[in-house]
Amino acid sequence: MRTTIFIALLNLLALRSQGQEVVRFDSAYVNNGGGFAFGVSVFETDLGYRLFSLQRRLNDDTQDLYSTLFDNVGNRIDERFVETPVIDWMGRYSPVVAVYNGYFAGVARALPGNIIDSLFLYKFDLQGDTVWTRLIDVDTTFLMRGFAMTRRSRLLISGLHELPEEAYVYVLDTLGDSLAYYAFQDFDPEDVEEGKDGRIYVTGRGSVGANYGRSVLICSDTIGNELWRRTDAIYGNHHQLIATRDSSIVALGSRGDGVTPGRAKIVKYSRNGALQWLEEPIAASFNDWASYLNAGFENPDGTFIVAGWLRDTIHGQVGMLFQLDSEGNTLWQRFYAHYPSFQSNDDQIFYDVKRTSDGGLVLTGETNGGDFPYAQLWLLKLDSAGCLVPGCGSVGVQEYTDLFNGQLAISPNPASEQTHVALSLPEGFTTTGALQLFLLDAQGRVVLQQPAPENLNVITGALVLSGLASGTYYIHLADSKRWLAGGKLIVE
Repeated sequence: MRTTIFIALLNLLALRSQGQEVVRFDSAYVNNGGGFAFGVSVFETDLGYRLFSLQRRLNDDTQDLYSTLFDNVGNRIDERFVETPVIDWMGRYSPVVAVYNGYFAGVARALPGNIIDSLFLYKFDLQGDTVWTRLIDVDTTFLMRGFAMTRRSRLLISGLHELPEEAYVYVLDTLGDSLAYYAFQDFDPEDVEEGKDGRIYVTGRGSVGANYGRSVLICSDTIGNELWRRTDAIYGNHHQLIATRDSSIVALGSRGDGVTPGRAKIVKYSRNGALQWLEEPIAASFNDWASYLNAGFENPDGTFIVAGWLRDTIHGQVGMLFQLDSEGNTLWQRFYAHYPSFQSNDDQIFYDVKRTSDGGLVLTGETNGGDFPYAQLWLLKLDSAGCLVPGCGSVGVQEYTDLFNGQLAISPNPASEQTHVALSLPEGFTTTGALQLFLLDAQGRVVLQQPAPENLNVITGALVLSGLASGTYYIHLADSKRWLAGGKLIVE
């Protein structure tokens, strides 16, 4: 959503994807400074993936912007940061935009313990180094939230300003010079986007009166005059906007009444403010647990890829990924955790998702767990079906859980005549319907399928391999509802 893409770049990516093998990996990176780190924007480069993040060191109270380069298989190969004696903030939901010669980000600054009062524009080169910074404004509060680039190469920065308390949108040129300032009353913004027809959309949460705590979407004309405003009847928030090809606008976020479990939300409005549809793809287990959609994009066929954060008693703490049809209905859903856990503080959150040149998906955010006490950078590379294990979408179910990542025992491996598989389920975990084992070849075709018996929370099975050609295969275990586990098998 936040990358400026030219036709030449699209053609290049199409050429690169022809015959290109899809790479998959799940990488976490611990902040060398000892504090937290979380990725907010990720971009594919010729060398791998450029990830922008916010990180804090334990030896001081500052917070800095980092640019980290990962290679094509998820190894960190370079990192640069902008060190300031203050707390820097550039937003959370895919707030960096790419241009042909680098990247732009809006940045708010505050001294430790003080409110955020200064607004800047940063320009980075292709290596992630800061080319320049420009001071945009200073006031009592300038909180940075959303960032976008228009088709005319104008930059839009949105956030919360006071005094007076208002949502703001700054329009800048690519040198950081201010072209316009728009103010909108009575809500706390999260994102800004230009529609396909040039209109400007700002979204977030109401802050006063009857709209307090409810999702708000505002449409303005090209010079900042408010044309219409839509407020949800139920409490919630919008985190990101997607301008669709039919000149409509889609908002991602969450909603809940504080009594029933919170629900992820995606809603589409026409350019004139008519509600076209509203869907809630999934709910958390309890009213105070997270079920948020944070980032996404529209595919050329009108479907959507969206990602976010879920807490529930079935999947645990997970980052979630959906493909939705053009009406917001779920086509498939995937749940990932670098550190699978049901602990309340082991959050797994996606803040950005983008399509890659091999047809796959790359996501970034934060993962919590393991022996490190703070959030870690998370970079996840999947195939076009949202699979970390190839073929997870080819076994007759559309839900994927990462809860048993790496726990499927396959022995012997490599194998020639027969191999045995086993998966131990935690106490209290229940499967749905019949359990099945699938063996897929490297092209994703099912070559074997058979029942997998469960006894005392242990699922076992034996696969007869005689007659199969030598090569790489993938084993998948699924019940009637969801994919449970998988792994690679080498047949000799």
